[in-house]
Amino acid sequence: GWDSPELVGGKGKDALENCYFTTHMSMEDTAAAIQNFGKAYRAAYNSSPDAIAALGYDAANLMVAAIKQAGNTDGEAIRAQLASTKNFPGVTGAITIDGDRNATKPLVVLKITGGQYKYFQTIQP
Repeated sequence: GWDSPELVGGKGKDALENCYFTTHMSMEDTAAAIQNFGKAYRAAYNSSPDAIAALGYDAANLMVAAIKQAGNTDGEAIRAQLASTKNFPGVTGAITIDGDRNATKPLVVLKITGGQYKYFQTIQP
């Protein structure tokens, strides 16, 4: 993926200078939820989280919230709760599940500068 350290450290790294790409989060974002997640992740795993770690964390928390709201572990009840998700406060931003069961959430833009990923901006849906 674009946010793989091997991408900017490889032979073609100069070709990627000043390229932009989208992802789910950046540890350079100063949002409290991201910084708190990063601190806890580093304490647990002795490394910084990437976007996939944040997505997994959000997915697990969405499932826990749906089970709590459903009041049981019945698949149909959980599915209904997930389908009704609106503005869930995830690490990757507020998550809403649309009518086609797709997640709508913020988009993070990173820029490759000097062989490093730099946070550029967050675009809200």
